[in-house]
Parts: sequence; structure tokens; C-alpha cells
Amino acid sequence: ASDNWLGSAKIIGTGGWSHFQLLFFMADGDLYGVNDGEFYKRSPPTHGSDNWLGSAEMIGSGGWHVFKFLMSPLM
Repeated sequence: ASDNWLGSAKIIGTGGWSHFQLLFFMADGDLYGVNDGEFYKRSPPTHGSDNWLGSAEMIGSGGWHVFKFLMSPLM
């Protein structure tokens, strides 16, 4: 069966995502990202003009750009 998930996907952010070195979701549904060496977390954007980075909580203040991989723990 063909699954066209991209055709039915919803845009949740319109710009700036290419500036992130890493992005991933945790099991609790929060989105985590590394931008300019800083580590952020917040619930995922809900609409196209949602400024995720502007309202995300910084949880790591520097040096996170050196990691090639980050991942959520297995449940």
C-alpha cells in the first residue's frame, strides 16, 4: 500500500529550521533542538507562524554543536 504522508503533512513552522544542527522528539512529545551551540526544548509548533525558538526553554547554554547525534531514551 502506498502511504503519502508528505502529501497529508501539516506545516508547523515556516522558517529557520535549517539553522538547527539537531532536532528530535522525546517520548513525552516535546521537541528538542540544538541551535548555535545551545540546547532548547518545547512542545512542537502548532501552526506555521509559531516562533518555536523564541519561546523554547534553553536547557544547555553552550558547546552542544560538537555532538553529531542526540536521541531520546528507548521506552
